[in-house]
Amino acid sequence: MISLVIADDHPLFRSALSGALRAEIEGIVIVESHDLDSTLQCLGNLNDLDLLLLDLNMPGSGDLYGLVRIRKDFPDVPVAVISGSEDSTMVAKVIDAGALGFIPKTSESRNLCASYSCYFGGRYLVAGGSQASGC
Repeated sequence: MISLVIADDHPLFRSALSGALRAEIEGIVIVESHDLDSTLQCLGNLNDLDLLLLDLNMPGSGDLYGLVRIRKDFPDVPVAVISGSEDSTMVAKVIDAGALGFIPKTSESRNLCASYSCYFGGRYLVAGGSQASGC
């Protein structure tokens, strides 16, 4: 069974991403959070998490603060950043801060699912172009 957390402050985006992932990945378990505090709480309550999909601009995150805090408090949790920005400087900062990858919100769902299946091999970047629950 695959488990991940979608941490994003936009309910519609979380719902759409959850639906796309459940449609492509059989048996996936998805937990959702809406700000840094709820994400930290989720991470503290979950064991054997496969991936955190983290929005950089959630309440409490403040640019890279959320990523840096999560990497410090939960160093074993794999993190991929999802962002509306595709700025190459920000992508480099995200990778330098310890994220496995960067996924622009403009990505198609099939690219996201393909990137998820290969994240175990290391860092990745997606070019622009089955249960759900909350904590």
